[in-house]
Amino acid sequence: MKARISLICVLMPIIASAGDSVPLRMVRSYPVVERVYVNGAGPFRFLIDTGAQSSAVRSDVAEKLRLRPAYRLDVATNAGSHEMIGTIADQVSLGDRSLEGVELVVHELAGIRCLDRSIQGVLGQNFISRFNYLLDYKNRRLVFDDGPQPPAGARVKFERIDERPAIRIEGPRKALRLVLDSGASDLILFADPGELQAATGQARLMATASQQRIQMSWAPELRVGSEVIRNVAVGIAPQDSARAEDGLLPTSLFRAVYFDNREGFVILNPSYSDRSLTRAVQ
Repeated sequence: MKARISLICVLMPIIASAGDSVPLRMVRSYPVVERVYVNGAGPFRFLIDTGAQSSAVRSDVAEKLRLRPAYRLDVATNAGSHEMIGTIADQVSLGDRSLEGVELVVHELAGIRCLDRSIQGVLGQNFISRFNYLLDYKNRRLVFDDGPQPPAGARVKFERIDERPAIRIEGPRKALRLVLDSGASDLILFADPGELQAATGQARLMATASQQRIQMSWAPELRVGSEVIRNVAVGIAPQDSARAEDGLLPTSLFRAVYFDNREGFVILNPSYSDRSLTRAVQ
C-alpha cells in the first residue's frame, strides 16, 4: 500500500463565521488546529495538510492511545519514499465533525519538529476531504460549510491525484498540474533545473521523515485562475516518473481558499461574509 504525505516544513535557505469554525494557530505559514480528538482522547494539536493523502499521528501519541499497528505501507514524501506503520482509529474529530475508521500513519513526524515540537499529528485528505470548508488565513480560522451556496468567487475545478486536489495553471512551456498544499511553504516544481530560469541558490526541502537539497529560483508572475501572484519563490525538485503532479501550490499564497469537495472545485480568495456561511462555534 502506498500513501503520500506532503511537504510539511519550511524551505530553509542554505545559501544566499459561517459553519462550524475552528481557530487556526499559524506556525509560520502553516495552519495548525488544537481541537483534534482521537478515539475520544485529546485535544491534540494537528497540522492541517491538504497535500497529504493520509492523516498521521506521532508514535508516542499512538502508544498512549494504544493504537495497534495494523499494516505496513510505503509512504511517498517529497524527499523520498519510506516504509511506515499504518493503523485505524475508531474515530477522529475536529470541532463537531467526526469520522469513523480513519487511517493514521504512525511515525516520529521528524520534519514537523522544525516548525513546532508540540504538533502531535497531521490531518490529511482522508479526513478533510469529507467536508466543504473555508481555509481562512486572513482571519485564522477553518470554517466547515453546510450552506446551500458557496461564497462568491471564480470557481476553479480540481482533479484528484492520490486523493489530493490539483488544479491546472499555464506554465512557461506547458500546462502544469499543481497540488493545492497547505503543508508547503513555497511553490515546488518537479522538473529538470534547466527547464526553468537560472537557479538563484539552494534550499533544504524538509519532509516528514527526511530532507534533501534543491535548487531555488523565482517566478516574476504566477496566474492561478483569476488570481495573479507576483515575485513567487520557486523550489525546483527532481522529477520522479512515478509522480503524476508537476508541483505543489501553497494555499498560504492566498488570503483564503474555499474547498467544495462535493462538487470538486475551489474558490481562491473568495468574497464572503459571516452571513454567507452558517453558525459559528467559538
